[in-house]
Amino acid sequence: MKIKVLGTRGEIKASAPRYFYHSGILVDNKILFDIGEEKFLDYKPKWIFIIQLNSFVLKIYLSYFICAFWKLVLQRYQAISKENY
Repeated sequence: MKIKVLGTRGEIKASAPRYFYHSGILVDNKILFDIGEEKFLDYKPKWIFIIQLNSFVLKIYLSYFICAFWKLVLQRYQAISKENY
């Protein structure tokens, strides 16, 4: 099991280089616990566990799910279009 601590800072001013990013832990490059920073999604985790829900996390989730929804709609539309032509 590989555990990578992506961030440890809470809602305080960054005071040291190692404590710059907000909370996030990545396990085996597949499971992300908490999204302290939007850049944590660059790891493309398969599963995300929400430790606490705040406006920042909610904004990220909403934009992510809206994009995923429209991607599925577009794929379905393209599949239907190919069937008809």
